Amino acid sequence: MRGASSARIIGGYPKVITAVVGGKTNLEYLRDLENMDPNKGSHESRWVYPEAGKIVAKMLTTPTRTTITLVIVKAEHVLGPTQDNTWRIVLGMARERGLHLCPPEVGPALLLQYPDLIPVGYDARIGMEPFKDISGVDKVLLLQRYSGGLKLFVQRNVSDFTMIDDLWVFVKTPCELIKIPPTS
Repeated sequence: MRGASSARIIGGYPKVITAVVGGKTNLEYLRDLENMDPNKGSHESRWVYPEAGKIVAKMLTTPTRTTITLVIVKAEHVLGPTQDNTWRIVLGMARERGLHLCPPEVGPALLLQYPDLIPVGYDARIGMEPFKDISGVDKVLLLQRYSGGLKLFVQRNVSDFTMIDDLWVFVKTPCELIKIPPTS
């Protein structure tokens, strides 16, 4: 399913969109991403960075197809004028403003539904509970738009910092999806 072009971020923030999540396994998400990839069968996917693919392969998904309302904000909208901008501070301030964590499947779902969601040169981090790699490094999924299109990446060391003009995706209204525990 492709998203409406009106959801594309061109100017002001925050932007509110809806996305359909659930009803697929993690492997079905990977298959759907591979099927939309014009480089299908080649060494590297055009749409999914290998490390992001590993996270998608391990993530828990919800069995029920659900439409959720998401908000895309600049970090400055949740932080205000502050120099303290770690992931935990962004998360805390987002919660104070009524926003909630995304299930990890929001990353691949947005890539499948809104391939032109963010403008070239921007990243949108998924406001999700970080995954930890075997060395304990925190990671979240992020969408990055470059001239070739939108790609699913991993933001490493997310607990260390975030830039004030970074984009973040959070759930606008709480739902049962958000209670899915993270996997490592």
